[in-house]
Amino acid sequence: MKADNFVLVTAMQTSANNPKFNDFLGGIELLDTVFQQRINLALPVEEHTDDLQEALTYLRQHGNQVAALASKYQKLALSNQTPPMLQKAYVEIATKLFDLTKVNP
Repeated sequence: MKADNFVLVTAMQTSANNPKFNDFLGGIELLDTVFQQRINLALPVEEHTDDLQEALTYLRQHGNQVAALASKYQKLALSNQTPPMLQKAYVEIATKLFDLTKVNP
């Protein structure tokens, strides 16, 4: 992601230069507010559309990685070769990871 991306800059500011997934979502929400205000004022919004696309691509990529990791742990949990004690832990890990990939409206 470009260093001057609006969403990235916002996420960096809200997280003390260590942005998390939710910080990026907050940056997208702020950018949406900027878009809405510019539309209300009849101003162009093209300036940051690339920033939005870049941020969404970044989040989609990382969301796919989290989903793949969740699937891996789910398979380990269901494997007959995994000890029962670990199966419970793997179910919990998979559940938490799958929860991270959900978007709550």
